[in-house]
Amino acid sequence: VFANYQPEDGAGPSIQEQLDMSPFERVIKSDDLKGEQSGYGMVAIHTTRSDLYTRLWCAHEVDRALLEDDVEVSAAMSEAYLTSIEQRIDVFLEGGLSVEECLAAADVSINTRKARCGRVADERMLVRLILEHPEGFDRLDRAVMRF
Repeated sequence: VFANYQPEDGAGPSIQEQLDMSPFERVIKSDDLKGEQSGYGMVAIHTTRSDLYTRLWCAHEVDRALLEDDVEVSAAMSEAYLTSIEQRIDVFLEGGLSVEECLAAADVSINTRKARCGRVADERMLVRLILEHPEGFDRLDRAVMRF
């Protein structure tokens, strides 16, 4: 489990001071995550409370992990999350919609361009980092849909 200290209350380092240390890059490059080292990889956790891919930091972290050699990225979700999606898809399948339309109705379609940050400076930085790679957000959306 990894998180940055975010209260900006002066008790800990500022968000920018932490970002300047590239904490996620250090974690994702760690041998503890690498498959050949019997590492654990990265798990993207989906919940009924918030869509993971509406959060730009989450989209960026998944992107970086997918670009890293020998880091397995997988998804996990609660039974409640899975059940809610299955029920929604079933309702729309019964209505005769296509698979693509059912996935969109269940909000399973991915559009990481819509992801946001609480801080504009973070949003600028993360958009730039994602766009540094060929096909940027389109590539990321396709990669996310595969796992």
